[in-house]
Amino acid sequence: MIRINAFIRLKDAADAEQVKQIAQELVAQSRKDEGNIAYDLFHSATDPQNMMFCETWENIEALKAHEKQPHFTTIVPQISKYTDGQMKLEKFEF
Repeated sequence: MIRINAFIRLKDAADAEQVKQIAQELVAQSRKDEGNIAYDLFHSATDPQNMMFCETWENIEALKAHEKQPHFTTIVPQISKYTDGQMKLEKFEF
């Protein structure tokens, strides 16, 4: 199993609602991807500019296939417009 925690930092905390709206489609479609176990977006309660995607995949092949899906390749760039351009990615295997 693969767990991904992807942290993004918004340029402006006021953009959080816009990012949540855009990300709803990414979350909904990603949950339908083969091999997906969980896919969620969280907004920090202590720092309004921080958000985190938490993803759990059956295996690395499922994750790689997800990264090629149209919902990933079109929505992630839309979200990136609201970030400072840096993403902290933590990958766990179990």
